Amino acid sequence: MNSETLHPSYIKGMRIDETFGRFRISCKVGSYCEFGFDQISNQRHQHDCYELCVVIDGTGRFFYEDATHFIKKGDILIANPGIQHEIQADPAENLLLLYIFIEIKSNSRIIEDKSFPDQCIDKFLKSHLPKASPEHLLAYLSFIENYNSSREKFHFGTYEAIKNLILESLQFLSNQNENIDNSATNAIKNVIEESLDYIDTNLHRKIIVEEVASNCCTSRRNLEYIFRKQLDKTVIGYINEKKIELACHYLCMYFNISDTANMVGITNPSQFSVLFKKYKGLSPKQYQKEHVNDGKGMGRRL
Repeated sequence: MNSETLHPSYIKGMRIDETFGRFRISCKVGSYCEFGFDQISNQRHQHDCYELCVVIDGTGRFFYEDATHFIKKGDILIANPGIQHEIQADPAENLLLLYIFIEIKSNSRIIEDKSFPDQCIDKFLKSHLPKASPEHLLAYLSFIENYNSSREKFHFGTYEAIKNLILESLQFLSNQNENIDNSATNAIKNVIEESLDYIDTNLHRKIIVEEVASNCCTSRRNLEYIFRKQLDKTVIGYINEKKIELACHYLCMYFNISDTANMVGITNPSQFSVLFKKYKGLSPKQYQKEHVNDGKGMGRRL
């Protein structure tokens, strides 16, 4: 499915207004939107309702709050009311999307309803993720194109297909949250592993927290949160700790303090000494005296 096979007139401006037990849902379908060379993104913005987005073709990124999500054909995205977000196409790709704006209100009458729509909406409101990947939902759009090829727009079948697309999207977004201990935990694990590897291989120079975050395709704020949550440390605290551990190794190899500082990416010896004492409780010189046996060490001598 691509932009040449889609007919916006079949769905553009369609409204869904339904009551399902405890909830009333009002939706307005936008048109197909294509990002590419002329317009690479929709810039940071927000809405006063939910914005559901179906990725029909292409790849790109979904910037939501402080996180970056890679997106591809078949993904569905949701932006909560009042939350800043942006969708951006990859430079070499055309990104084709469908937007649906959704407003959910509680029904004034409390109705006991165990139907799928009622439970689906309730579950979504309690907890959901900003992205899911149920690629089969694109079949609804293929159905709409085939169904309307010889009919007028806004036919009953089109209405039902869009309604079911919306409800199933809400279901998948909330069901994905149940599996967060698998998908999200693996994502967090990957960020931790990538960041630690990056830090370990760059201890010889000055390391900026933003560059570590960029290497892991996340924001500084998210990286700091993950480090505090998983390691009980700040990113810069971990970096400094690893630098001092490496410095101890060099000091035991008889490198002088100035050379050791340079070898761990700290060009100011005084700053190095202060940092070393903070983590080891004694100066580099004292550490070297206590941990190196004169005449028995291997490597460079003072």
